[in-house]
Amino acid sequence: MSANTAFDNPLTLLYEDRALLVVHKPAGLLVHRSPIDRHETEFALQYARALNGGRHVFPVHRLDRPTSGVLVFARDREVARELGLEMMAG
Repeated sequence: MSANTAFDNPLTLLYEDRALLVVHKPAGLLVHRSPIDRHETEFALQYARALNGGRHVFPVHRLDRPTSGVLVFARDREVARELGLEMMAG
């Protein structure tokens, strides 16, 4: 299922429910604003927010800029925190 909407959204929506958005992030896209590239204007976070009807989303983890792969966003801060702790615990 493609996540592309009226604008060119590089994320592909893989799964969503009331708590989560799971997307495929292409290589070359930062997850969020970073000192790595202060001039960058496009981030996975803003595209995920667009997929969420403009409402805030919270990254559960990160992928490096050159890495493509599955990226999980929570629809609320507490879910992001809980899942992040679970991922760190292995």
